[in-house]
Amino acid sequence: MDLSGRNGSGGRADRLVSNPARIAAFGGGCHALVVHWVYSAVRHDPIPRPVLPAGLDALVMVIYAGLGLVLLGAVPLFLLLRDRLALPLATHVALYAWVTYRSWLSLAEARAIAGGPGINPRADAVYVGFWSAPLLVVLLAAVLELALRRAVTWVRLRTPLE
Repeated sequence: MDLSGRNGSGGRADRLVSNPARIAAFGGGCHALVVHWVYSAVRHDPIPRPVLPAGLDALVMVIYAGLGLVLLGAVPLFLLLRDRLALPLATHVALYAWVTYRSWLSLAEARAIAGGPGINPRADAVYVGFWSAPLLVVLLAAVLELALRRAVTWVRLRTPLE
C-alpha cells in the first residue's frame, strides 16, 4: 500500500499528476505571495511592503499568517490534483475574489470621504488573520462534492440498464 492508501501503482492512474503534494506546496507559496501583493495593492502600499515584525508576538503572527496562507492555497490545489475535486478550488477563488472586492470598496469609500480606514477590520485582513475560516469553507466544499459524487454513483448503480 502506498502513501495515498491505494494498493500498488494502479492508484496513480486516477491522479492528474504523479506528485500532487509538491505542486500543491508550490501553489500554496505562490498563493501567499499573491495575497500579500494584492493586500498591498488594495491599500496603495509600496510593493513589496516590508514585513519586519517589531517584537516576538508580531513575528509569531507573521509566521502564523504566512503558513496559513500557504496551507490555504495548497489544500484546494492538492484536492484538485489528487482527487479531482474542483469545487474546493472554485470556492476558494470565489471567496478570495469576494473578500478582495469588498476590501477594495471599503477602502475606496474611506478614501473618498478623506477618512482613514478607521478601526473596523477589512475583509481581506480577516482573511489573512483568520485563514482557518476560509479553510473550513474549502473543506466543507470538498465534503459536499464527495457526497454529491457518491450520491450520483449510488443512483447510477441502482438504476437498471435498459
